[in-house]
Amino acid sequence: MRGPCHRHAARGMSGRWLAATLVLGLAGCGHRAPAGSTDASAAARTTASAAPAQTPAADSGPVNAIAGAQLAELLPARIGTLQRMTRDSACCGLPGLSQSHAVARYAGADGTLTLTLTDMGDERGMLGMLDVLQSTTSADGSFVRTRQQADGLQVEKHRPAGAGRPEQDVCEKVVAHRFVIQARGDSLPPLCPAVAAVPVASLPTLARAAGVPAH
Repeated sequence: MRGPCHRHAARGMSGRWLAATLVLGLAGCGHRAPAGSTDASAAARTTASAAPAQTPAADSGPVNAIAGAQLAELLPARIGTLQRMTRDSACCGLPGLSQSHAVARYAGADGTLTLTLTDMGDERGMLGMLDVLQSTTSADGSFVRTRQQADGLQVEKHRPAGAGRPEQDVCEKVVAHRFVIQARGDSLPPLCPAVAAVPVASLPTLARAAGVPAH
């Protein structure tokens, strides 16, 4: 093990598997035009959203991921009318791999959501491909929307309920090509405010304090 990270919750995942999952998820996989759509109509519903590149984090050399417990402290106790019910974190530091994440689950009269904050650490270079994404809308009402904001690239994804499945919505933000904030639930409106509730201004200071592995 290296760096200041240590394991916290048993919910930890393989770092590389998590990195690949995040990249695929942020790319909007699964939002496809349904069978029967013509190429012309699908093209008419697709709008290119070429977002300006973010200022990338330094991609050279290893880093220590911020400890999962520190990330967990950035997940708010309340989001609107929703109260935090659980909070877990995990961190790993293996040769060539340093990542961490924290997850909190919220519930209240207006529903439920799950909020996750991930430090991609040594895998942060995988997020570089997300500078430019397309915003698309399918005939069934599914859509992916990309927005460039002052503090990062934000992606909203919506899949309406149908065929016995519930509505599925996600709001994600990539900050400094290193951190991923994701809110997931069954209603899109509260998800992006949940992402915005994470104080991203604290992340650079925590990252500098984590530093790089000792040689």
